Amino acid sequence: QARAIHNLFWPFVENAPINNITRAQANDFLTHMAKERGLSNRTLNQYAMTLAAVFRWARDAGKLDAGNPFERKGFREPSGAGWVAFSNEELHKLVTPKPGNPLMWSISISMWSGCRLNEIAGLQVEDVRQEQRVWIFDIRENASRRLKTHAATRLIPVHSALVTAGLLAYAQTLPAGPLFPSLTPGGPDAKPGKYLGERFTRWRRTHGVVRDRVSFHSLRKNFASALDRGGVPIADASAL
Repeated sequence: QARAIHNLFWPFVENAPINNITRAQANDFLTHMAKERGLSNRTLNQYAMTLAAVFRWARDAGKLDAGNPFERKGFREPSGAGWVAFSNEELHKLVTPKPGNPLMWSISISMWSGCRLNEIAGLQVEDVRQEQRVWIFDIRENASRRLKTHAATRLIPVHSALVTAGLLAYAQTLPAGPLFPSLTPGGPDAKPGKYLGERFTRWRRTHGVVRDRVSFHSLRKNFASALDRGGVPIADASAL
């Protein structure tokens, strides 16, 4: 777990010398993790304690002259900032057991895998494949999809709920190419999920899910919260 946290932190600060790391950078990293991965306060505090231990070791070894940027740094996500998860009641309104179009599939895929909107909209048929006899989503950059960060390149198991809903059977009916061929990119950056995101907003409003700080990304928050409640180790959760 500690190694996974280190592998997230040092690229974030561009492998800066340890004496150059500031408390502001430490706070930026924790804030970024909270928003990017939907981590709970408890998990964020584990991140802070793990990294604080690294700086304490460096100070004791005579390698750190500056203060410890993670010392006494408990983290609370600011009130009123960032997206929040949907309630169970809201999910029942938004999720369809047997998806039949790209929007419904996207909602289910995000809820059961934590994938982001543009990651889903840019899926290719060949991205749904087997790895060591396990069905996975191969999330990587392609001609129609750019990933948010390098860490976003990953393999995600296809949840059994998606198999039951018919995702594999649907994918096997398609030729090579987009998993959702009816989707078109939009906006100045030609993002594959531009219009899909707009459809989702109309869908949730039509079904009475109208409140601040909820969006398609809230489904990723639900996924992250489920991992946390299930006691999934940080290293495994971070990989998703």
